[in-house]
Amino acid sequence: MTFTVFYKFFIVHLLSALAITSAASTAPTFEIGTWGNFCQGAISHTFDDYGMSGTGNAAGANGAGEAAFDAKGFHSTIFVVTGSASAATWTNCKYAFAKGHEIASHSVTHSGTMPTSELAPSQNAVRQNVPGEKCVTIAYPNCNTPGDAQVLQYYIAGRNCAASPVTEKSPGNFAQINSKMFGAGSCGCPNTATDFNNYADQAALSNGWAVVCSQALAAITIHGR
Repeated sequence: MTFTVFYKFFIVHLLSALAITSAASTAPTFEIGTWGNFCQGAISHTFDDYGMSGTGNAAGANGAGEAAFDAKGFHSTIFVVTGSASAATWTNCKYAFAKGHEIASHSVTHSGTMPTSELAPSQNAVRQNVPGEKCVTIAYPNCNTPGDAQVLQYYIAGRNCAASPVTEKSPGNFAQINSKMFGAGSCGCPNTATDFNNYADQAALSNGWAVVCSQALAAITIHGR
């Protein structure tokens, strides 16, 4: 009887061990993607100077830029100069935010170098005028940071307009997110479908992050890939 109990105990544990071994040997493997949906790279479309003259296409029900993004199911970031924003500006921003676009800060006055005293007021203006928007990112007017440490007291990231072709997948300094300028204004920036697609291809080939800084866009066409 003792032998039988021991025998059954041994068999049960042997089967359990075999089951565990079998389960371990057939356990699924997991892969962590660098970017969503295991894409090879990422691209962010950002628009500067909203609220100033010549930028009306970026947001709102009548904005050709936002309409183009909405038609493709894409989202953008719209950086607002809050001191120049009118009631119509904020109405358009609220419309864009409801469609999933990010509304962010581009300073209060768009001075040569943004003073640190504008960091909190510009953020608060966006929060107050676009309910629900946290305003956690900023783009520096004229590409001049008011100070990286000061920026990161209020924002999780700041975008410059350095000529770096593609930002690495894990930026070393989130207060200095690089971008590439596009647009039809006096900047002499690239502004064709080929230019955009080449930039996106650079991101894919390097597993990196392409950040588009759009300037002076009179009309916009979003070219699907």
